Amino acid sequence: MGSTPEQLTAAFAGRYRIDGVLGVGGMATVYAARDPKHDRTVALKILHPEIAAVVGERFLREVRVTAQFSHPGILGLIDSGTVEVDRVVLPYYVMPVVEGESLRDRLGRERILPAATAVSIARQIALALGYAHDRGVVHRDIKPENVLLVGDHAVVADFGIAKAVTEGTGATLTAEGSQIGTPSYMSPEQASGEEVVGARSDIFSLGVVLYEMLAGELPYGGTTVQSQIARRLHETPVPVRVLRPEIPEALDRVVSRALARHPVDRYATAAAMADALAEALVIPVRPKRGAGLLIGFVGVVGILAGGLWWTAGNRGGEARGAPRSIVVLPFANVGGDPNNEYYADGMADEVAGSLARLSGLRVAARSSAFQYKGRNVPARQIGSELGVGAVVEGSVRRMGDQVRITAQLVSADDGLTLWSETYERSAEQAFTVQNEIATEIGRTLRIGAARSVAGPGTTNRRAYEAFLQGRWHWSKRDRAGFEQATRYFEEAIAADSNFAKAWAGLGDAYSLRGGFGYLSVADAFARGRAAANRAVALDSTLADAHTALGFIHLFYDWDWSAARVRLEQALRLDPTYGEARLFYGWWLLAIGRADEAADSLRTAVRDEPVSLILNARLGSMLMLAGKYPEAERQLAHTEELAANYWPPRLDRARILAVRGQFDSAVAMMAGVSERVGAYGSGIVGYALARGGRRAEAGAEITRLAAGRLTASTSALGVAQTYGALGDFDQAFQWLDRAYEERDWALFFCRNDPLLAPLRGDPRWAAFVARMNYPPT
Repeated sequence: MGSTPEQLTAAFAGRYRIDGVLGVGGMATVYAARDPKHDRTVALKILHPEIAAVVGERFLREVRVTAQFSHPGILGLIDSGTVEVDRVVLPYYVMPVVEGESLRDRLGRERILPAATAVSIARQIALALGYAHDRGVVHRDIKPENVLLVGDHAVVADFGIAKAVTEGTGATLTAEGSQIGTPSYMSPEQASGEEVVGARSDIFSLGVVLYEMLAGELPYGGTTVQSQIARRLHETPVPVRVLRPEIPEALDRVVSRALARHPVDRYATAAAMADALAEALVIPVRPKRGAGLLIGFVGVVGILAGGLWWTAGNRGGEARGAPRSIVVLPFANVGGDPNNEYYADGMADEVAGSLARLSGLRVAARSSAFQYKGRNVPARQIGSELGVGAVVEGSVRRMGDQVRITAQLVSADDGLTLWSETYERSAEQAFTVQNEIATEIGRTLRIGAARSVAGPGTTNRRAYEAFLQGRWHWSKRDRAGFEQATRYFEEAIAADSNFAKAWAGLGDAYSLRGGFGYLSVADAFARGRAAANRAVALDSTLADAHTALGFIHLFYDWDWSAARVRLEQALRLDPTYGEARLFYGWWLLAIGRADEAADSLRTAVRDEPVSLILNARLGSMLMLAGKYPEAERQLAHTEELAANYWPPRLDRARILAVRGQFDSAVAMMAGVSERVGAYGSGIVGYALARGGRRAEAGAEITRLAAGRLTASTSALGVAQTYGALGDFDQAFQWLDRAYEERDWALFFCRNDPLLAPLRGDPRWAAFVARMNYPPT
């Protein structure tokens, strides 16, 4: 680009310090940079001037689309914008630094990769592409240089030059006439300059990458770009098996289909290609008596590096030391039908839930297990990262009215299979399989005789499948997800009114809709209470039912004693239940034990290091305990886990406001202030008022007062803003209204820094007394 690190550092004016060049490409230069605010090294990519002149603001619009991505196979975006260098405005974006190498580096060193490794990498790329395609984004430049490897885990980079597909309009976000991509890996339609390039173009490029990994050369050679393009438009490449005969025919067919000249002849979706790759390498396993032939899929059952496998009947002698801790990974949805994703995820959840009831067995929480969804990570690595002794892997294939479920137990010490089985069932019978799997695993691990493996809780197929769909939508933790979850839980109850798990799920869904401000508080918690009480009456051993009631006692009733009883009971029933552990931390904070609350969340994060909600709420606890520097570090760490996860911004904005950085606090809330409910609705008004922008603060009060009628804001936010303006009479009137309207965030009012201006007023002590806190 011609600019020196010193020039660029000056141009970024304290935001980033440029340390050197990491690489130069056809469109941009990548620099190693230091982010002083978060004390971390990042990769900063700046477009070349000639490219910037062509794409300009359109490029930044694409970056904003891809910045919403949160997937373990996609390199996230930390920041983006423009910088002026030598009077030229250049777009840039910032990415994490990956500790590893590119696939190009790996191929430069090894040229040809083992088939299992190549398939694993290609499958991870396909799953990442499928995620992006589902969100309307096509990469358009899949090549080894844009695939980063940490061991054999693949991460796709450079979605910043992707084309956002606007279905039905044909609108593009890149400059007309510009050709984005690398000739050696372009699809025929992209190489010929077609205006609309869809997801199947990425599938073709992935096919080229897979061919190169397997054969050590490109499928379309040529000494010039024109000759390469001409060959892919008119020729069929040499089958990879001709160059490498040991490649299975099934894998050769996958490569050939991906490289089909016409898009319609390729896989319809990247997910379909991922499933085909999963089935392309098959390992014959000696069947158990009457079990038939078992199939092990690469990326699903973890083929070992040396090509080792054990028989399905093997139980590992003395169970390889009988592990007492385990993780159930997300089951693969074989076939790729997105309508079945809930079923595969739900089956893994149900297996984990059944295992949690085995005496003496610790089961890793869902948030820890689901970080490995779509990734082919060795059992030994998972064991090391999660501190477990064994890993359960599996897959689900639904074929009409039949379901095939495979499961296997793998030792995390040596990667050897301790047990495996395949279950062929009708859809009417399949929902009992998780109980059988848990029982067999318990026997394999020699868990003590005192066992209590939970059944599905219903014999009604329609009720069970609706319940699984409800839990799948609930796990999204957003407005649409909670609304869909409510509908499916109600559908499950309509099919089986005695299904306790569905009642518990309904209680969760309603309560959290109220807690997040997505539904009238009084209505949400009344319905949630009724559902949770019904669940406990039907089955008093359900941890989630007690947690749902504990949530209501804590956030709505402010009944500290009842909340403690329910949450402690939930943790006795299931010590791994993350929701119960989180709410117990909130209870500790509410009753004045802020340091213990932070310690409790630290322990939870150590057990579930990748849980976004636990990491974010640890930051909240630290902030509310007044430990701002530590809170800022924790909140920044949470954002590094998922750049588009917005809850940490609320606490970062609070800290900025309390420190007097009022304009920065307002800017931090941009884009989220409309959906924060009671917890964060007063931040903007407080910052405006304290920053002297009184007219704007008044307008914010009007907005907050109106919004509380739809639960999108709260009376508490109005009180916080009036307090910051110094109008204490109005502040206490609105504080009383918040109490009457049961604004749930009042439960930690003694710690809320936005209420600090009111604490010198005599009315404050009287108000706190109304909360009926227990003695500290």
